Amino acid sequence: MTSLRDRLRALPSFDVDLPQFPVESAPARPLPLLVEWLDAAISAGVLVPHAVTLSTVSVAGTASARTLIVKDVNDDGVVFATRTDGRKVAELERVPHAALTFYWRELGRQVRVRGLVRREPEAVARADEQARPAHSRAAGRLGTQSSPLPSRPEYIRLFRDELERIEGGEADVSGIWAVFTVVADEVEFWASTPDEGQIRLAYTRSGDEWTRSLLWP
Repeated sequence: MTSLRDRLRALPSFDVDLPQFPVESAPARPLPLLVEWLDAAISAGVLVPHAVTLSTVSVAGTASARTLIVKDVNDDGVVFATRTDGRKVAELERVPHAALTFYWRELGRQVRVRGLVRREPEAVARADEQARPAHSRAAGRLGTQSSPLPSRPEYIRLFRDELERIEGGEADVSGIWAVFTVVADEVEFWASTPDEGQIRLAYTRSGDEWTRSLLWP
């Protein structure tokens, strides 16, 4: 019987037809390039191209990671939103630094972003929550995030009740929704090539200036 190790080793990593990454013409600042790569993933039909893994750390040094949806990329960094009663926000309040990882397998690309995390004003959070689809709003208002769930049927009942309230216009903003920006100070672009190995281009910020350098894969 073939072992799992052998089966994993036999799996292909990337397709042969991958987009080029001409590092010599990369912009002086990283966030426009991140937008370009995100646009390319959208245009290529990548499934959920705006999904990103958010990594946080506790004061004890225990790391946690989860995948969520990017709301925007602006001049400061990458924007995401979440409930405030879960582990991620508890950790960010104590250690306000995080890392984000984008991964687009179909394009053989990933991007890592690291920086200080800034909480945006409540008005921004209210507007974002109200713009969410009704089913997402309903799910985001139930229980206490990451706490034990008594039963799945109980969750479904509460979800349907909350969805009905929202669709009926009875529900206001929850007060437990927040928007954060990872203010980038390090951004790294990684690309695979069909026949020339891998490319890593790193940007590091000092004040308002960015330094760009190639890294060994």
